[in-house]
Amino acid sequence: RSNLAALLFSSCLIGTQGAQAGELSLHFIDVGQASSTLVIGPDGTTVLIDGGDPGDGNNFVVPYLTGLGLTGLDYSIMSHWHTDHYGGLDEVFNGGFLPSIGAYDRGTNDNPSGTQAVQYFAAVGTQRTFPTVGQVLPLGDGATLEFVAVNGVTPLGSDNPSSHAQSENGRSIAVVVRYNDFDFYIGGDITSGGSGTADVESLAAQYIGQVEVVQSSHHGSKTSSGPVVISNLAPSLVIH
Repeated sequence: RSNLAALLFSSCLIGTQGAQAGELSLHFIDVGQASSTLVIGPDGTTVLIDGGDPGDGNNFVVPYLTGLGLTGLDYSIMSHWHTDHYGGLDEVFNGGFLPSIGAYDRGTNDNPSGTQAVQYFAAVGTQRTFPTVGQVLPLGDGATLEFVAVNGVTPLGSDNPSSHAQSENGRSIAVVVRYNDFDFYIGGDITSGGSGTADVESLAAQYIGQVEVVQSSHHGSKTSSGPVVISNLAPSLVIH
């Protein structure tokens, strides 16, 4: 496997010290049929979203972070409790990249209790924290990351995943990253009503509006990214 190159989005603005350049970079780490994405803000703020399968943290994510010259993370976001998204995070944390500010996950309801979850809890320790819908993380130079879905709740309403198929996917954390005229959306395995799932993603997409880049939800599954999602996000680029 080879790691995918970053997408770079730059802008300049005039400040009291003259011209200053800011850059937002998105890194889609190749962890196969799993997910791990790194966001680096214009001020260097780092957010790792998911960590791939067990083994991917040591084999791919930590080497990628180290290869970028990083020595730590500011935040992590675990989208939901499926091991192809969180299975490598304990290895990332134990490998010297425990977030210094906060490690977000969707909360304490219906948490798993298996070996992988135990390893995650042990590695994350007191850095574990929970987001609220509408919460914004500053990334520098006006760039932001906003939580737009958590446990089926969005700024425009909710659809209870427990009443539908694939409830854990429906509980996924979804976020939108904004920087000037650029917007990026990523939603883990969030569902939009396909195959009897909760339609959470349509609500999130209507709130977000048009974006430039999307990381396809649920790896492109028919349970996600329905017609309402596609028409509202209308991305120029989709990352699978």
